[in-house]
Amino acid sequence: MKFLQEEYEGTCKGCALGKNVKKPFARSDTIYKGVLDLIHLDVCGPMAVKSLGGHQYYVTFIDDFLRKTWLYLLNNKDEVFKKFQDLKNEMENLTERKITTLRSDNDGEYTSKELIYFCKEEWIKREIIVPYNPEQNGTVDERKSRTIEEFVRAMLHDQDLPQFIWGRGMYDNCLLVEPKSSRDSQQHESKRSIYKKEAKCGSSSNISVSCVYSYTQGQEREVGSYQSKGHICWV
Repeated sequence: MKFLQEEYEGTCKGCALGKNVKKPFARSDTIYKGVLDLIHLDVCGPMAVKSLGGHQYYVTFIDDFLRKTWLYLLNNKDEVFKKFQDLKNEMENLTERKITTLRSDNDGEYTSKELIYFCKEEWIKREIIVPYNPEQNGTVDERKSRTIEEFVRAMLHDQDLPQFIWGRGMYDNCLLVEPKSSRDSQQHESKRSIYKKEAKCGSSSNISVSCVYSYTQGQEREVGSYQSKGHICWV
C-alpha cells in the first residue's frame, strides 16, 4: 500500500523495536601470559537469604592466566574496594608480580572515586565492559558465578542443609574445584607455586557419590535463592 510505503520507507519501526536481536560478541584472541596480568572482578547479590554471618553479597576475583578464583563474602557492595586491596597485597607479595589490568562492568561499586584513584596510583589499567553483557568479559568470568551457585545449591539439597549455609558452600567450591588444565608448562609451574604458598586445603579423595533417584525439572525459583530446581522421583 502506497501510504504505508511513504510512512515506513527504509527501516520498519515496528520490526526494529519488536524483533531487535543482539548479535554475539566475537571471541577475543588476546592471551595473557603471566600471573596477575588480568583480573576479572564480579559482584553478585543481594541473596534472598542471608548467610550464617549475615552476608548478602559475594565478590569473585579470577586470574585470567591461572583460571584461579578468589571469593569474599560481603555485607554490602561498599566492601568491594577493601577486598580488592587485600587481594592485591596478598597476591603481589606471593608472586612478586603486579596486577596489570582489572576488568569489570560499569556498576557503581566498580566506578567509585576511591577505586579509580587507587588504580591510577598503582598504574592498573581498568577495562569496563558494556552493562548487561557478561559474555564480553570472556569465557573465564561468564559462567563462574553460575557454576558456584549451582555447586552450592546441589550441596545444600544433597545434605538437606538450610539455605543460610550458602556462604560456606561457596568457599568449599573455590577449594575443591580445580581450575582448568594448564595451557603450557609455564602456567603449570606458576599454578603450583601459588598453591604451595597459599594455605593448603583438605583432600577430597574420599568423596564419593551414589544415586538411585530420578529428577524432574521444577518451575523457575525466586532470583538469588537456593531453592531446588527440580523434584526427586523414585526409580
